[in-house]
Amino acid sequence: MTARAPMLFAIHPSVPAKSVKELIALVKKDPKRYYLNYGSSGTGGNNHFSGALFASAAGIKMQHVPYKGISLAVTAIASGEVEVVIASSSALLPQRDSGRIRILGVTSAEKSPLFPDLPTVASQGAPGYEYELWWGTFAPAGMAPDRLKFLYNEIQKIVVSPDMKKFLDTQGAEAWQLPLNQLADLLPKEIARYKKAAQLAGIQPQ
Repeated sequence: MTARAPMLFAIHPSVPAKSVKELIALVKKDPKRYYLNYGSSGTGGNNHFSGALFASAAGIKMQHVPYKGISLAVTAIASGEVEVVIASSSALLPQRDSGRIRILGVTSAEKSPLFPDLPTVASQGAPGYEYELWWGTFAPAGMAPDRLKFLYNEIQKIVVSPDMKKFLDTQGAEAWQLPLNQLADLLPKEIARYKKAAQLAGIQPQ
């Protein structure tokens, strides 16, 4: 494992909610008036899956609107074409700083040190909701254990280096070091999570 990053939950300022809790309450009180459209980078991507899982956890319905890339989805929320986008900080922060969107929380299970002022989405009325981006390094099956250990040790040095920290900061990510065997343990859990998201989103396996 090398790094991880929470996604950010953003809405268009025309939606009269200052928190995820308020947003959920609006939709439940008047679902016809506040029927939310959420944009993504395309069907089957992280933005799509994270939106489907949120709707399920919050007990509301949202309409998925796929775009050809996250930049187009972010442009759509900035213009009010869609009401919600869940995406990386690098995609959303420029629009927040310009006042075109409002960010309500982070998608990680716990508050992120990268965004200490933002509450988690789960704590605001979407219990159990969690969605994080992560990056790992993989090798071909059958590689000798001593070679794997060597590569693991060298990668760990790089992950915590000043240059890598500077790069991760620009991406809204942080180093994530796990023992070698824990990455293999994580994969089945992640596959199960994506299967659940695909079922909720009505995406058929291909």
